[in-house]
Amino acid sequence: MNAVVQTMRRLSRYALLIAAAAAVGCAIGAVWNWPSFLRAYLYAWLVVLGLSLGGMALVMIHNLTGGVWGLYIRRIAEAQMRTLPLVAALAIPLVIGLRQIYPWASIEAEPSPSTSDFWRHYLEPSFFFGRAAGYFVVWLVLTALLTRWSRGQDSSPNVRRFWRAYKVSGFGLLALGVTVHFASIDWIMSLARGFTSTALGPVMFANQVLSAYSLCVVIGAWLVVTPEFEHIVSSKAVTDLGSLLLTMLTLWAYLAWFQFMLVWMADLPHDNVWYLVRWRDGWGVAGAILLLFQFVLPFFLLLLRVVKQSPRALSAVAALVFTGQLVATYAQVGPLLNMPGWANHWVDLLTPLALGGIWFASFTWLLARRPLLPVYDMNYEQAFLLREIDLEEVARDEALAHG
Repeated sequence: MNAVVQTMRRLSRYALLIAAAAAVGCAIGAVWNWPSFLRAYLYAWLVVLGLSLGGMALVMIHNLTGGVWGLYIRRIAEAQMRTLPLVAALAIPLVIGLRQIYPWASIEAEPSPSTSDFWRHYLEPSFFFGRAAGYFVVWLVLTALLTRWSRGQDSSPNVRRFWRAYKVSGFGLLALGVTVHFASIDWIMSLARGFTSTALGPVMFANQVLSAYSLCVVIGAWLVVTPEFEHIVSSKAVTDLGSLLLTMLTLWAYLAWFQFMLVWMADLPHDNVWYLVRWRDGWGVAGAILLLFQFVLPFFLLLLRVVKQSPRALSAVAALVFTGQLVATYAQVGPLLNMPGWANHWVDLLTPLALGGIWFASFTWLLARRPLLPVYDMNYEQAFLLREIDLEEVARDEALAHG
């Protein structure tokens, strides 16, 4: 057993210990205030769901585009994707507590005069559960197919498997985008009565992909300096990891701004409430932190080539982006759930630690079970070429330095 696998299994045990300790506090919080616990649980569950779906999107993107960057993080993204059955099981408390989370699901809730007949029927609980089941069927089928073909590619260099994964990934990305869009309407937008936005789905999808990718870069930047990767590592491919992180960060920020701009231009009272609640009870502080540390600082750091060429520096920036994405998800749902403030409720901290610990333990366990590099991959030739170019540049620089 190599050192990397040992480290992964050690991290898995530590994550389980943290999750167990946090779960005790969550149990106390659930007994003390069941509705508040469910609201915190929804946020934490959306975080781990986003990491799983974002990993699936990255696997399909790499199947379609190729590139050496995918060699470094493919196994990480696949491990994220393969945690989806666990995430589905973790949704059980939300099913039980649906009426405590969503006002429209309560029997005692009176229909709002502004609520149309369409929304009253669309948000009927049985139809809501049916759609949720449909989303997970699509996601789990895609996970099974992509995992099966990935394992097949490890057993033999079969071009047919590659093309099957390529073809399914085109349809799969479309299906994933559509289902995430409607899931965002069901699980997030329905929290704000009367609010409608066609941009919320793309914003959440970009959030999920950016969250998963930033975690991939944090772990991948650590892996590329290990002996298992030394034969394929090149500065140009590491730079590509940083450039792709910058691209995803900019896309997420643009979509978030696009939604805000549309709401601001329309200036409709039932839409304005989405942003007005985010400037009360301390939520404005979270928004300012998000703007500075989630976008402005990482954006300018990722413009620097020296940052993108250094695995350690790139990992630090990716960790900053990942932390910002956690705050971004919390800022999406927290104000709508009438939480007392982004830093004032201890269950809001313990619940993500519990679910996040369980998810991370499963993720690292899955990551350690397969080779950290794909056995047969069509991008190895390009990886070896970039590695040779790096070595030639180093040799040339040394020759020039010594006259």
